[in-house]
Amino acid sequence: MGWASGSSLAGELWGAVRPLIAKDKRKKAAGKIIDLFEDYDCDTMYEVEPLIKDAGRESEYYGDGDVEEGNTSATTHRPIA
Repeated sequence: MGWASGSSLAGELWGAVRPLIAKDKRKKAAGKIIDLFEDYDCDTMYEVEPLIKDAGRESEYYGDGDVEEGNTSATTHRPIA
């Protein structure tokens, strides 16, 4: 069972803290926020484009651009390291 409102909360959080984080630290911070929200069952992080972009995870969430407009079936899970 997912946590659908989690992506809204993550977006609000990122919008509030992003200006306070140095540009060279944003990728790591954004990635950590994504990981934490997903660890707590948020499965809609693909909805938070600014956070995904700052984390450098566009290809992980949106593929290589061949996902149809409005299709939310793209993977929402981190790869296993």
